[in-house]
Amino acid sequence: MDTDWCHEEVLQYALELFRENNLSCTVFATGFYAGLSRYTGAEFEIGLHPNFNETMISGYESTLRALRQLYPQAEGVSSHAMTSS
Repeated sequence: MDTDWCHEEVLQYALELFRENNLSCTVFATGFYAGLSRYTGAEFEIGLHPNFNETMISGYESTLRALRQLYPQAEGVSSHAMTSS
């Protein structure tokens, strides 16, 4: 599941639905979510979901580094795009 800049309350609601139904998932985070860290563990893992749509190739690394600082425990990456014109 990716967050795509959703409101914190929407993310919390979705994660509670997963938890109530004993479902696990990977949450691909686009940005910072204060409550996301309390859902990590066996049920949920965090992945990075960077948006490269308007980033030049030289900015890819800094975009990933910024998300990695927010979520050092991230398990993977699923980007919006890997293109630049």
